[in-house]
Amino acid sequence: MNPTTLTSFNFTGPPEPFDATGYCIVFAVTVFCFWKFQACARLYRNFVQCTTKPTQREQRTAKLLEYFFLFLTYLFFEMLCRGSEGFVFISLNFIIFCVFIYIYLENMGYLPTFTQSENDEI
Repeated sequence: MNPTTLTSFNFTGPPEPFDATGYCIVFAVTVFCFWKFQACARLYRNFVQCTTKPTQREQRTAKLLEYFFLFLTYLFFEMLCRGSEGFVFISLNFIIFCVFIYIYLENMGYLPTFTQSENDEI
């Protein structure tokens, strides 16, 4: 054994004990938000189903709302876990999600779409 290797090792003592309090708080807040978001989405879905026969569009919108609240819960969880260093990650996730929402709304007929003949007239 090389004695310089042993003397150059800087031992600062035992490692700090793992404190899971912060993670438990983040998990509890995330579960609470998910529960509340899902309750809001279910309320809307029940409202849609209690009206006269709901259309396919209304049923899909209710389902989309549930997914949107689930995604908001995920973003909130990421923000609490990562802190300021995860801002770029969260922003990119949100932009991607907004693109998917736009595509969904366009396919559902909520957004105006232009045909080729309408574009030619402009």
